[in-house]
Amino acid sequence: MTQLLLSILGGVAVAALIVVLIVRAARRPARSEGRSPYGWAAFAMGVLTLVLVVVGYVFAPEYANEAEAQAAAGEFDSQGLYMVGTITGIAAGVLAALALRRGDRRWPTWVGLLVGAGVVGAWVYVIIYVMFNPY
Repeated sequence: MTQLLLSILGGVAVAALIVVLIVRAARRPARSEGRSPYGWAAFAMGVLTLVLVVVGYVFAPEYANEAEAQAAAGEFDSQGLYMVGTITGIAAGVLAALALRRGDRRWPTWVGLLVGAGVVGAWVYVIIYVMFNPY
């Protein structure tokens, strides 16, 4: 239960950070064409996504029934990290798209876009797999 609450609060905190970054960037006057804070924000969200996925993978139990037992006992639940990682990955893709729209073609923008595209691509793969191979 504690891990679930922490996951929810973490997701809300990440969403609030994204909203603050977007609002602050929208209020700033445009500096020069090709530079925007969205590129670095996308990079930061992409790095956070990779960290969450790696930590979740390292601490994930080997079998699903072990995960359920650990979650019921209030121990570490890696699924919460995957959920927050999914949110940050999608945010990285959205922020990178905003940066590209503003003409920012620097490397942080592309890293954020690749991470975001990887997360979205993984979910599309899972959805298609479950459609053709139901449980």
